[in-house]
Amino acid sequence: MFYSEGMNRRVVRGSVMQWLVIVLAIACLLSLWVFYHPSTLSLFFDDSTLVANASVPEGWREFDSTKLGISILYPPEYIADSSSVRTELGSRQGSKGVQFKIPKSYTEGNNLSHIDTGVSVEILPRVAPCTGTSFVEEGLVSKTLKEKGTTYLMTKTAGAGAGNLYEEIVYVISGSVPCTAVRYFFHSTNIGNYSPGTVEAFDKQALLKEFDAIRYSLVLTR
Repeated sequence: MFYSEGMNRRVVRGSVMQWLVIVLAIACLLSLWVFYHPSTLSLFFDDSTLVANASVPEGWREFDSTKLGISILYPPEYIADSSSVRTELGSRQGSKGVQFKIPKSYTEGNNLSHIDTGVSVEILPRVAPCTGTSFVEEGLVSKTLKEKGTTYLMTKTAGAGAGNLYEEIVYVISGSVPCTAVRYFFHSTNIGNYSPGTVEAFDKQALLKEFDAIRYSLVLTR
């Protein structure tokens, strides 16, 4: 009887030792694999900061303002102008902000105007609730959307006059205090006013993509 119990203990100890050896061997193999293939770690750890930074084009400048409470990236060719925030309603509500205007080179050979086309971040300190109507009097399209983890109240509007075309897309950051929005402003001229073949229509999709990248980089630091 005692002999049988002793044998059972030795068998159990032997089994445990075998499992420990197997586990240690697997751990060593995994360590070696990760050492020689470090990218494997991305399968187990989701670093959203690295992913976000990787999407920012190289060489972009940072606009960081403690006064406005924002940090944002923009292409180096753009002109940052804190004195030119396009919001007719906001001028009556203590608006402040900054506009990033496209360079003149973007308008060569096409019907786009560099004078006021660009992206602006606008802040209305004395507005509540914070909605699209705080920034435009009348929108052609209004809807709520979520992009890159941020909820926006998006409003589109357009106008024309004296051969000029204007289009605005305003993204109000839902729940922002003070009320904050990102405005895309497009100023172009009627392509029909030019002789055929002399001027091309500007590439709106390419510009939208660049404007989106600027908006996605915005961080409210207040």
